[in-house]
Amino acid sequence: MYRDICVACIGGDEGSRREAMDLIVKSAKSKHHNKQLLAFISEGVRLNVLQARMGSLLNLMRIVKTLVNSTIIPPDYHLYDIILTCITCCACEYDCKNVFNEDLHWQANYKKAHFYRYESQCKYLTDFILDEIYQSFKAWLDCPAEQISVSRLAGIYGILFCFKQFGFKRLKQFVFPNMVKLCEHLNIVLEGKSFSLSKSWDPLANLNKIKFYTVFDKVLYYMMKALAVPLMKYRHTCLKPVTKEAYNEDYGSMGNLLYMNYVEYETKRERQNVIENALKSLSLRDYY
Repeated sequence: MYRDICVACIGGDEGSRREAMDLIVKSAKSKHHNKQLLAFISEGVRLNVLQARMGSLLNLMRIVKTLVNSTIIPPDYHLYDIILTCITCCACEYDCKNVFNEDLHWQANYKKAHFYRYESQCKYLTDFILDEIYQSFKAWLDCPAEQISVSRLAGIYGILFCFKQFGFKRLKQFVFPNMVKLCEHLNIVLEGKSFSLSKSWDPLANLNKIKFYTVFDKVLYYMMKALAVPLMKYRHTCLKPVTKEAYNEDYGSMGNLLYMNYVEYETKRERQNVIENALKSLSLRDYY
């Protein structure tokens, strides 16, 4: 049955794929195995993410997209499981973990847009998805900070990525109240306490170290790019000071990076205000 689905979903356009999938699902051959099939596909996505099998993963993602668009398969728990797997594993962890292939980012953005549209059509899924992501976030924070690894860094990248897609309201609800604890974990890496220097004759250890810090840099860049300005707004709403000293006191070494991005934002906004005022004055002068 899986082979039949692969043949149906890999070729043709989206309409023909959906029709072929609906015929397979309605057939007697697969009538009693839909839930097992969905669970199998979900686990296949996880496995191919971990083993970085891009060819198999692309085929699975085509199947997942066809399943989501199907009018035959009801959105039961196993379909929820597939959606969560694709969001947290494919669009986030694989994109971050495979640091040597920058061309894969389009895959993540494409899937992110598709599942965001699906979520907007099925709003009753929001609470379920948010709860699952938050449980992963809590488990990440509860793990000892010294046990940081490439996999854990990729995990927090995916978690923050997901929360950001749900907007400022969810960041304010789930992420920013835990920002101090999150920064404690990241400060251990930032201050160089997590990785001891390896011997020069051990190329594998050196490669692992390079990959570790490459992933860590991606996490830092994403936090500065996506969270620094919303964090500033959150602190304003909580009547907390937005100063370099306050950031350093609350977030340690991470405070410098988060505040630096905030300063950049403020500088850009001031520059934009100057340009807008200049344009207004020119338009008024032309009017008179």
